[in-house]
Amino acid sequence: MKNLNLLILFLIFLPIALLAQQKINYKKTSSGLEYAIIKNGGGEKVQKGYRIYINFTTRIRPDSVFDSNAGKPYVFILGQEEVLKGWDEGISLLAVGDSAHIRIPPSLAYGERKLGSIPANTTLLLEVKILKVEQAFYNLSAKDTLTYASGLKKILISKGSSETAKTFHNVSMQFTGYVLNQKGYKRIFQSSLTNSTLAVFQLGTGRMVKGLDQGIATMTVGEKATFIVPPALG
Repeated sequence: MKNLNLLILFLIFLPIALLAQQKINYKKTSSGLEYAIIKNGGGEKVQKGYRIYINFTTRIRPDSVFDSNAGKPYVFILGQEEVLKGWDEGISLLAVGDSAHIRIPPSLAYGERKLGSIPANTTLLLEVKILKVEQAFYNLSAKDTLTYASGLKKILISKGSSETAKTFHNVSMQFTGYVLNQKGYKRIFQSSLTNSTLAVFQLGTGRMVKGLDQGIATMTVGEKATFIVPPALG
């Protein structure tokens, strides 16, 4: 009889112990968002302007899945308003390899709107793992970004010498030209790297697009830069 009592006590207390192990300790930010890193990946820190690859599941209740990437990595650029504000904030707190649970308050999700099966003023639970990150093609919030009156934008990558390019000079350079969409994804339309030769043109003669003429005129020998050319200068 004594052994039976011990067995009953063991069966009663085991589930309680398991429940205690499942308790998650969340940290709360000033916005009201709560997050908990379930597994620390120890990889590169996520940064604004980076392209982020994740696996995720979104729940409106612990037992109710609202959305999931279904095995194929979901990709977005952090800080570009491509996702909910709560996603941008919560994922910015993580690093590559991290698995985390993020509680997103209504103010950082859908607010007072009812969206399909999601009631108004719903707190979302985002379960996410950061698979990898890579620098997006451009980051206009970088400290070395210049915007000219024409609308041309220049992102300085590395400085060159003191010698500048001047009108009617022959300029030798390597370049790759991309067509961008609004999310920053790119498609190559021309590149001097395909045949490993230098492109040569005379600056200021109209043989190149206006944006490139203007951009090259701001550079020095050996300098590397990225230019975002608006349609008016293309």
